[in-house]
Amino acid sequence: MVRLLILSCGTNANWHVLKTLREKFSGEFYLIGTDTNAKCLVPSAKFLDAFYQVPPTANGEFLGMLATIIEDEKPQYIWPSFDGDQLLLCAQRELLAKYGVRSLGISGQTAKVYSDKKKMMSAIASAGFPVPKIFSTPVDLLPGESYCVKPIHGVGSIGVCVRRGIDLIGQGMSDDVIIQEVCSSPEVTMECFAYKDRFSAICRERLASKAGVCTKARIFKSQRLEAIGRKFASVFETPMFFNLQFMKSGAGDFVITDVNLRTAGGMGLSYAAGWDEASAIAKVMLGCPVDDVMSTLPEFVQEQYVVRVYEDIQTKVEPKTVAFDFDGTLLDSRARHRLVMDDVLRKFNVEIDTSGLVAFKRCGGNNVDFLVSKGVSADVAKKIQQDWISKIEDFKYLAVDVLYEDAEDLISRFAGWRKVLVTARNNEDGVARTLERLGIEKLFDGVHVVKPGSMCSMDKAQILKQEKALLFYGDTNSDYMASVVADVPFRYRECGFHSRDVVYSSNNNS
Repeated sequence: MVRLLILSCGTNANWHVLKTLREKFSGEFYLIGTDTNAKCLVPSAKFLDAFYQVPPTANGEFLGMLATIIEDEKPQYIWPSFDGDQLLLCAQRELLAKYGVRSLGISGQTAKVYSDKKKMMSAIASAGFPVPKIFSTPVDLLPGESYCVKPIHGVGSIGVCVRRGIDLIGQGMSDDVIIQEVCSSPEVTMECFAYKDRFSAICRERLASKAGVCTKARIFKSQRLEAIGRKFASVFETPMFFNLQFMKSGAGDFVITDVNLRTAGGMGLSYAAGWDEASAIAKVMLGCPVDDVMSTLPEFVQEQYVVRVYEDIQTKVEPKTVAFDFDGTLLDSRARHRLVMDDVLRKFNVEIDTSGLVAFKRCGGNNVDFLVSKGVSADVAKKIQQDWISKIEDFKYLAVDVLYEDAEDLISRFAGWRKVLVTARNNEDGVARTLERLGIEKLFDGVHVVKPGSMCSMDKAQILKQEKALLFYGDTNSDYMASVVADVPFRYRECGFHSRDVVYSSNNNS
């Protein structure tokens, strides 16, 4: 099995390449890809055996990450997609040699002239190839004429524009662009494949494009343009695959307007017409005979029209997540609240009936209000409350908590969902021990404990957002407010510590 590492694997060209390798050479390639985008934003990742998100090539951390990927994945071939990838690998030939990796990109000699379009156009003009007239000084420009301005590091037709001479003269000549005569249609991309002493090419007249990539094309063969491509491959040290762009000069002759020593973004259009460059490249890596390699690139292709349509690819589906509060929602802790109160009252030598404590709280009251309603002075009630808070999460009291009878049935309704617990406690270890004691710790994919108090709802809301919860089950007004802030649907548990009226009391204006 051939191990292939493709850089910038999210391009249109690499979608086609990877799809072809996976569909036509199943089991013969182990495919590794890198891209600056996350995996869920790279459609071609569906064809990969391994994916790595990396920083841009120009980032200082890229090379170190690439070395690690090569060391771990041990590819036999590396396929650079963009010019930046190509130039970097040329400069890092020792790295590839160290791990025995062969690059499908340009050679070091070619890189010297391929580093920007000015150098490349000058080199091909010096070699006798037809090119548009190039203007290098303001003196050569005429104020009333129009000129084609291209970024020297551009991709496709992105950034290409037509400017009047008077505007260019006024702003001076930039080193970042190349200024050429304006050429006319047709605009033709010729995809070329040169392997050993064999050469094949296909021409695409660009009829429409989006984001610099051809979407509607006339496919044809041209002996005249192929002769230029064949000569180009003999003069320059090219990769086996490259493409040349042609337009008509002011004199009406075809001239080379751009050189791309990589696969073309529109290569899928040529494939639809029967010219299968991706399979030819695959057969080279598999060590097939030359005739077998060239068999995928027919000598005769009749003129035809091909239109690109876009495919919608589902790359990632976030798991559905349901969140549960704990106390009062799944856990019946009513007995604990009263037991702690009774113990604290004995300490303070206060004798009152606490059987109505939980019912009082359900109506929106608190411990202090309850004690005062029973005749306890406010000062003593506050001291009792402080002691109650200090004891309510002691392990000996937590041991009396039980699950509501329907709690596990409720959780089981969400088979296939991620289930998380979001609860307010001071004793985080107490939550873990209770889950373990009740034997339900493995039912949850995450357990989040926030501090009780004024920020409790906001803290819970932040976790609901972080977990991308689709539902939140709770029993208190604090739970409801968390769901409102997080914009998560709320499900009220009637068995808990607040009545329905109390839970939704903040929703009077809704």
